Amino acid sequence: MNKGEQWIFFLSYDEINETYWCTGDYTGRHPVPNEKIISICDDASSLIKERNEILNTKERISDSQLESSNEYVYTDLNGINYCLQTNEEAEKVISMDNKILACKNKLKASNFGLFRQNLINIELYCDILNELNVH
Repeated sequence: MNKGEQWIFFLSYDEINETYWCTGDYTGRHPVPNEKIISICDDASSLIKERNEILNTKERISDSQLESSNEYVYTDLNGINYCLQTNEEAEKVISMDNKILACKNKLKASNFGLFRQNLINIELYCDILNELNVH
């Protein structure tokens, strides 16, 4: 972060010390979006929504059930396993993930005050933009 830049901070209140603290180093602060970020996140948001609509209809299975599953298993970034019925369905979800990753790779880690690209949480940032109604 540089002097003069604008950022969105998520704070938690410490009642004992009567102070506010950022909720996380790179999860509690995000740059105020510019046109480029908004455009990329709009693309990613539609992909995330479509992928989640598919996954929300699927059965979740535990790690212990993975070996006995005869279906295609998809594991999301949160470690949740989903049963997918067909190879085509699995390929579609993986294709959407790759497109979401491509959107993320259009962003620069330095724009988010980060050292590494993999620390950008595009799904979280898209959620923030949606909550703030930024499109």
